[in-house]
Amino acid sequence: MEPESRDLLQRLRVPLLAIYVALLFLAVSTPGPAPWTNKTRWIEPGPGVKFSGISQLLSERPIASSTGELTLELWLVPGFNPQKGNQEIASFYWREGARRPFVLGQFPRGFLLRGREDNPGSDPKDDEYIRITEVGIERPSQLKHLAVTVDSTGATLHVNGRRTSLRLPKTVATPGEPFGGLLLLGSSNTGWRVWIGGLIGVSIYDRVLRNVELREHTENRS
Repeated sequence: MEPESRDLLQRLRVPLLAIYVALLFLAVSTPGPAPWTNKTRWIEPGPGVKFSGISQLLSERPIASSTGELTLELWLVPGFNPQKGNQEIASFYWREGARRPFVLGQFPRGFLLRGREDNPGSDPKDDEYIRITEVGIERPSQLKHLAVTVDSTGATLHVNGRRTSLRLPKTVATPGEPFGGLLLLGSSNTGWRVWIGGLIGVSIYDRVLRNVELREHTENRS
């Protein structure tokens, strides 16, 4: 079977132009009791959107794969600085109070993954981390592309098209069972520091992208 025929979620591959317009007003409904002002802004002169202060984007409908595989890709604005403490970049969210399937984030000079099964208590001390120097990045400006692949063997982080050792072995997708949820970009209201960065693209697939595809997407932003 050709990969294209399996990409049922490929229709959700959209530039930030579309999701910003469609989802910005929904961000005010992200979990949290206190009202707040969404500070997500366009990057000038562009492309992409900037997250600073309390900034969140939330999809209107759940985005979930039932094939037993999923890939989430994010294109980051070069120059974003991962030195602001633990921050959430993207996660899936089902309902208030429910533990999220996984969270992709950053901590000073590195990245983190939190999985519902690998860290059932959502304790930051049990999160899995990797430093940027371990993935071949010496300067934050070299970061372009993050991807998380999920299948029956676990969830794995890829940076700039390269598979890393950051992996959650128990956070898996099962054929016939939805994996995903509402896509939340930016930090949730759970005590994390807000994310300081920018995004220029998001893609979601219902399969695990091959390494060669991830490398191509890193360079071409397609």
